[in-house]
Amino acid sequence: MFDFLGKIPQEIIVACSGGKNSMAVLEFLSRTDRKIKIVHVDFRDEDSKERVQFIKNAAKLYKMEVEIITSSNRNNNEYFDNRHRELFEILTKYSPKYVLVANNLNDVVLQYILNSIKCSPKLMQYRSKNIIRPYINTKQDEFDYWIKAKKVGYFEGRSKKISQLDFIRKHMIENCYKLNPNLEEQILNEVTREFESFISNRSR
Repeated sequence: MFDFLGKIPQEIIVACSGGKNSMAVLEFLSRTDRKIKIVHVDFRDEDSKERVQFIKNAAKLYKMEVEIITSSNRNNNEYFDNRHRELFEILTKYSPKYVLVANNLNDVVLQYILNSIKCSPKLMQYRSKNIIRPYINTKQDEFDYWIKAKKVGYFEGRSKKISQLDFIRKHMIENCYKLNPNLEEQILNEVTREFESFISNRSR
């Protein structure tokens, strides 16, 4: 079972890419009595048609409502610079309903490294407006285990393009851990501290 921060609302929108992590979360939440709606943003790449169909089939399998939103951006560059910005803008429009995103601890580490390179070393937040990331204290291994143990299907694209985070994962992260073997543990401590601060501020 996944560890997660905070409480996941009884009625929730799940942002789903069709990839391993979002499908693991979707399958996990399908075992609860929550009312779940799937939202997928189609960025119109070479895998779009197959990915959209995969997500529609998953929604049918889990008996969930699904909404497919087509991106307005045709200028997807090599590192997908504009995708995260557009995704954020789309998901915040569902406010006041909460949208759950399946980022995990490994994503937090990668994003922190990327932000540091850009001279803005900040952590991925548990909550940004109406977007919540309950699994940012959970390691990628847990998602991998759930996918394997529960035999959860997920979509693997053919695209050769990589995101900025993929670039760090492929070319940099190993050396980062050599320089600081405790990096993941330290970031987890900061994630926990910031979440506790968030909860404390809300209760005032």
